[in-house]
Amino acid sequence: MNNHTDDRSRTGQFLSTFNTAQYKQFLSEFDIIKCPKNTVLIQKNQPQHYFYIVISGRLGVSISDHSQKEIEVAHFEENDICGEMSLFSENDLATANVIAKSDCVLIRISHNISDAFKLQLVSSVYEKIKKNNDRIIHYETKIKNIIS
Repeated sequence: MNNHTDDRSRTGQFLSTFNTAQYKQFLSEFDIIKCPKNTVLIQKNQPQHYFYIVISGRLGVSISDHSQKEIEVAHFEENDICGEMSLFSENDLATANVIAKSDCVLIRISHNISDAFKLQLVSSVYEKIKKNNDRIIHYETKIKNIIS
């Protein structure tokens, strides 16, 4: 379904540093998919062959508690990358369920992408981890101020 345009602003930080040649090559390596609400994209303990960039909609990440009740532990929205950690793990089994919480439009990318794109992804994942760490530090400081 490779009918793509050169609109890197809609695909977040991951593609923002690509030059035009890299971006055109990347366009040939992915598909844009539409997922209705409640579509299961990733199932825990199942092989994971793709990761996703959210163009629109909301994905929920959930795990099962001891009674098999699903508990949402995170979510992904526009420009977020989901499922990329399986590129770096020892096996390709998913560690959580990912379900469309609304109708979504996603970029689906195979794990077979070139090394250049994997390097871009590592940089993007680093920024994501740093941002989350900064958020944790912020809330930790707020909590300490409330307690004090």
